[in-house]
Amino acid sequence: MENKPKTDEWNATLNGDYLWSNVNFGEAVTKTMTPLTWSVIQFTLDDWIYLPGYPTVGNIGGYPYLNISIFASLFKAIGRNQQDLLEFMEGTLYMRLPNEMQIPLIPLSLKMAFSGLRNLARVQNKQRRGIKRLPDYLANNLEWFKQTRAQIEAEESKSALVTLWRNEIKPHIKDGVWTALGAATYSSDYTLKLRRELSALVGDEDANILIANLSDDTELLPSLEPIMGLAKITNGELTREFYLEQFGHRGPHEFELSVSRPVEDSQWLDQELSNFQASPVNIAALLGCVLPN
Repeated sequence: MENKPKTDEWNATLNGDYLWSNVNFGEAVTKTMTPLTWSVIQFTLDDWIYLPGYPTVGNIGGYPYLNISIFASLFKAIGRNQQDLLEFMEGTLYMRLPNEMQIPLIPLSLKMAFSGLRNLARVQNKQRRGIKRLPDYLANNLEWFKQTRAQIEAEESKSALVTLWRNEIKPHIKDGVWTALGAATYSSDYTLKLRRELSALVGDEDANILIANLSDDTELLPSLEPIMGLAKITNGELTREFYLEQFGHRGPHEFELSVSRPVEDSQWLDQELSNFQASPVNIAALLGCVLPN
C-alpha cells in the first residue's frame, strides 16, 4: 500500500464558512502533497494576501484550494456586484460559477476593508511589474536554473547555501510568482470575451478545450511541446539532449518536491519514446498543424 502523507490536520474548511475551489490548482497538484511541498507553496504565496488573517490559499485534505469568499467580500467592499465577481473568476481562473450561487461573505470592519483595499492595490501593482518582466523572465529562466543548480551542487557550507537562498533563489521565485499571477490576471479580459463567443458556438466544455490549446504553426502552446518533441526525436529533427534540457522536469507530479524529476531517471526518455512509437496516432495530423522547424 502506498504511504500517504498524514492530512488529518489539513482541513482549512474548519476555519470558517467559505467557498473553496481547487480549479487550476487541481491541474498542477495531482496527488496529496507532502509537508515539504505544502511549506514551499505557503512560502511562494505568503504575500498574495488580501485580508489579514485570511490566507488566500488553504489546504484541504492535502490539496491547495483558493478561498473564493475573500474575493467576493472584497468585491462587495469596493461596490462591485456578484456578476463582476463571476466574470473575474471565469476570466482569471476559467471557473464558471452558477449565477444563483450564494457565496459566504467575510464580515469586514471598516479597518479590515481599508486594509483589504490597500492590499488589493499592492497586489495589482506587483502583477503589473510582473507583466513587464515577463519577456526577460521567459528568455532567461532556463539558464538561471542551470547556473543556480550548478552553484548549489558546488557549495560546501550551510552558510553559503543560506546566502544563495536569500540573495538569489528567494527573489527569483517571488519574481516568478508575480509574473505568473500578472499574466493570468491581465489576460482575463480577452480570454473571457473569446470563451463566451466560443461557448455560444460549441458549448462550454469544447470552448475551454479550445482556449487551453491555442497555438499556431510557428509557436505551439508549451503544454503541447513535450509530445511534439517526442515526434521530432523520432523523425530525427531533435536531439535527446535538447529534449531532456527543455522537458526533463515535466510530468504528472512536477509540483511535488518529494518526487524526482523525470530527467533523473536514465530510462525515462526511452520509455516515453517507446510509448509514443507504440501509439498509432499521428499527432501533427490530429492537431491540424505542421511541426515547426
